[in-house]
Amino acid sequence: MTAVSTGAALGLRLALRAGRARAVTVVASAAGGLLVLLLSLDLPYALRNPETFLQRDDKIAYLILSAVVAAPVVVLMLTTSRLSSAGRDRRLSRLRLMGLSRGNAAVVALVETLALVTVGAALGFAAWLTMRWTLLHLLVEHGCAKTVPPAHVTWAVAATVGVLLAAGLSSVAPALRSARSALSQARTVGRARHVWWPLALLVVALVVGLLATSAYRGQNDQPPSVLPLAFCFFASISGLVLAGSSLTTLLGRALRRIPGATALLAGRRMEADRSATSRALAGLVIATFAAAFGLSVFTIFTTTPQYRSAQWAMQHETVDMTQLQAPPDAAMLERVRRTPGVTWADAGWTTTQSTDVDGVSTTVISCARLRSVATVSGCRDDSAWLVPSNSSRPKALPTVSTHGVRLRAVSTGSVHFDAVAAGGNGPYWFDTWSNTVVVPPGVMQRAGVRPDAIVFGIAPGARLPWTSDLPVASSEDWDNYDNVAVYRTMTYTLIAAVIAVGLLTVVINVIDRAAERRRSVAATRVLGTDVRVLRHAQFLGVVLPLLAGVTVAVVAGWVTGRTYLAFGDALGSFPGTQLLLLWGGACLGAVAVAALTLPGLGRPLSADLVRRE
Repeated sequence: MTAVSTGAALGLRLALRAGRARAVTVVASAAGGLLVLLLSLDLPYALRNPETFLQRDDKIAYLILSAVVAAPVVVLMLTTSRLSSAGRDRRLSRLRLMGLSRGNAAVVALVETLALVTVGAALGFAAWLTMRWTLLHLLVEHGCAKTVPPAHVTWAVAATVGVLLAAGLSSVAPALRSARSALSQARTVGRARHVWWPLALLVVALVVGLLATSAYRGQNDQPPSVLPLAFCFFASISGLVLAGSSLTTLLGRALRRIPGATALLAGRRMEADRSATSRALAGLVIATFAAAFGLSVFTIFTTTPQYRSAQWAMQHETVDMTQLQAPPDAAMLERVRRTPGVTWADAGWTTTQSTDVDGVSTTVISCARLRSVATVSGCRDDSAWLVPSNSSRPKALPTVSTHGVRLRAVSTGSVHFDAVAAGGNGPYWFDTWSNTVVVPPGVMQRAGVRPDAIVFGIAPGARLPWTSDLPVASSEDWDNYDNVAVYRTMTYTLIAAVIAVGLLTVVINVIDRAAERRRSVAATRVLGTDVRVLRHAQFLGVVLPLLAGVTVAVVAGWVTGRTYLAFGDALGSFPGTQLLLLWGGACLGAVAVAALTLPGLGRPLSADLVRRE
């Protein structure tokens, strides 16, 4: 018991003697990270109505949403809890060589880490209790959430304890080395035996995801098993976090095969620092995976018939010939034009049913106005023309009467609303274009028939009080479009947040490695290596693993997203443009982070560093 208390006292003393910058970073990241983590547990409950019954698919979706948001945050907290890991591990190894047992070394490492992380976690938990209602209420006010759920304190406490345990275990592992490993670690960064199973786990997860995608689509008669989806999702996350060392080793070996001092030095540095590089990779690759997964899943909402129909209505104006049967004098026209939601208003003629031919209606509209809302062929502005039923050519062109004028259609044409036809839904007047005689306004004017109505256009999403019987799209379509708009805002907001967290994790890790990097550079420059070679090798050693990691993460996120959609018997389109932009943005962030490691490499060597090496 005395030995344990002594180890705890030593660990606490080391934590209190840590630099101010390290202490502030660890406490701040633990507090902010835990706040975001606990809010991510509240988010699924805030997105649904409390009285809504949750099906199994909904529960799985909410669980995945929480995991996608929480994973980058947890990686950030674990990364900051291991700040100054190289120096701390060497110091712990020297204590082992001085006679400290494995158990006491583990206690020292555990207390040194948890002393700061626990303070940050307590602050984060207190911030969640005091700020959650305000933050979630803001989401409700802006339409991004539907309710402020009650606080799930039990889940919050469990998540807090879990994060503390994970941070503690990550710090204990180096303390359990053997005495021989401690001797090597005390002198330099140890070359631990490399393992390949994390990369194999990631490959297996992707293969299972691809196979499950095909299997799910063939199980329409029974509920699909959730095990392949769960394995694909969690194995992908675990593999991405742990496979950074494998990717770095592969890249380092490939670089060493390239002739030249820069490639050789970069390859050897990558292999020597693979553990630190893996920790730097973890945050960005998990964030990129979460973003790619979100983009892949979001495509299902933009490919539904309801969304396509509402999207068409948002991009086109609505033309109606009978809605406002008011005298089209100048005052009334001006009043309509000034109405919010009206894009244009002209004098026109009401739509009528022909008394000469059953089932045939007449609509007065110009070709220019008709082309603004539809794909039109065969339109004429000099005489009446027919839109036949089902685009079939009639045996004889009809003669109709409208507004006291007798007209004969002289040709046929077509009116096609592409997106609405694909969606199977849309403005209610879509069907009236079948068996319709289109009359140009000039024909009515030459016949001396004065306009008797106002033709107007409705702005996207406008709800006019005197057009309640003419929705631009069905109310269901508008609700779906509004929901998709909320999903889009939430998706891109979460993507921006997790990418920012991922880049922050890499930046913190790179800055933390600055001292170790100066030590390594000093050792290399003592041997006469040119500064330009060092800069190029340093840049390649950082940027190549990051680029490889984000590329693998984008592919893994897309495969996992497709697997999730197939689990729900759905299929979204390939978001090629969005994934390419995501990959490009992550790569630019990786290049910027790699550039942060270059300043200071050309500074004169200090005598102290030279003596150490």
